[in-house]
Amino acid sequence: MSKEKVSDIDQAQDPNFVKKITDQVLKDIDYIKNYKSIAPKAKPVKDYREAKIVKAVTSSIYPQTFGFIAKNFKKEETIEKLRWMGQRSVAIFYSIHPQRLQKKGGFVDIVREIGIHSGERVKLEKQITKKGVLQSCIIRKYKCIFCTEGYPVETPNLFYCYPSASFYQHYYNIRSLMLGNLKPRLIFVDIIKTAENDDDYCLYHVERIE
Repeated sequence: MSKEKVSDIDQAQDPNFVKKITDQVLKDIDYIKNYKSIAPKAKPVKDYREAKIVKAVTSSIYPQTFGFIAKNFKKEETIEKLRWMGQRSVAIFYSIHPQRLQKKGGFVDIVREIGIHSGERVKLEKQITKKGVLQSCIIRKYKCIFCTEGYPVETPNLFYCYPSASFYQHYYNIRSLMLGNLKPRLIFVDIIKTAENDDDYCLYHVERIE
């Protein structure tokens, strides 16, 4: 199911698009701050990999969810819904791991931190900086929790791991606005290529939008 395209990042420079992303980040920060667990004495697992929660969900439930959405909605609506899944996952993750919001680190540290949670392997390539601030880069990701060790649904012209790309974007953006001093302040993550098999990799284009 390998798919490649030139990453469409033109909309990432649209002020209205940036505002939409900012508003969603602020909304989820408010959600996280006001989150109240229904089991306050329960202890969350230290690492998703230990419980294998993510892989179990993506292997058994996600293919059906992806197939249903792709079949019943237009392409742009499908992408929006898949990206929304990744955003909500970030809000929930930070809600049960609030200490992560205060952990300092730059862009590279935060991206690698995501890999630790998910068991994915990430490499940063083609980093472009301006006055020491990242402008864009490519994330080469192995062991994608969506595209490997499973049975992806074949759908022409539609990437399978939009929730993951959205997760990377939202995870960084929430941390950035919470800490208030990260540069870049906001990023947009688009997909260039998805893994064709377990030995293949996904490519994400990261663009600074603010």
